Amino acid sequence: MWTEADDRYWIEAETRVLESLVDLSGRGFVLDSWPLRRGWTDDPRIRVRAALAEGLERAREALPAGFNFRVVDGWRPWSIQEKAAEDALQQIRKAHPDWTEEQIQQRRRELAPLSRIVPGFDSHRYGGAVDLGVLDAQGQQLDMGVSIDHFTGPECALLWFELKADLTEAERAARENRRILIRAMGAGGFQPYLQEWWHWSMRKDVART
Repeated sequence: MWTEADDRYWIEAETRVLESLVDLSGRGFVLDSWPLRRGWTDDPRIRVRAALAEGLERAREALPAGFNFRVVDGWRPWSIQEKAAEDALQQIRKAHPDWTEEQIQQRRRELAPLSRIVPGFDSHRYGGAVDLGVLDAQGQQLDMGVSIDHFTGPECALLWFELKADLTEAERAARENRRILIRAMGAGGFQPYLQEWWHWSMRKDVART
């Protein structure tokens, strides 16, 4: 049974985790901070746990020659999580004016939960998750069908194009690009969040490192 002690553990972990975060700058990734672009912070850094940074380097080695990752988000403090949840809520309301409040809130919980307590080190809240895309050898973003942080339709699900019948030529290309991402992230020791093609987290067996 969940107790107040459990709540305290995870809230205190917000401070403890700071000592284990590393800055991704200087590791050769293309960094494009999503919170910075939205004006939610003036800190340009993208920080993650050390094991995740090392996993990303392994994953990059599994990409085609010359390809790289464009990383847009990593560790997310509560102040940023609040803003992300509100942003997702507004996008969902705008895209689905016919939805009930229950449907809207359920979708928000799936994509950007407004929850202070997140019991897992494999999450943004503790530097154990990352949002990213893939750049080709010319520095152009691979088309994944929808953009990073597309909250308004089912196409953001990682396997959407694998399960969809009668794909268009563009959708087949997006499926192949997602397969490139899946293979590389698997080689790096990551697990996907199936609701969002761009969100990958540390496997639970390494999430505490």
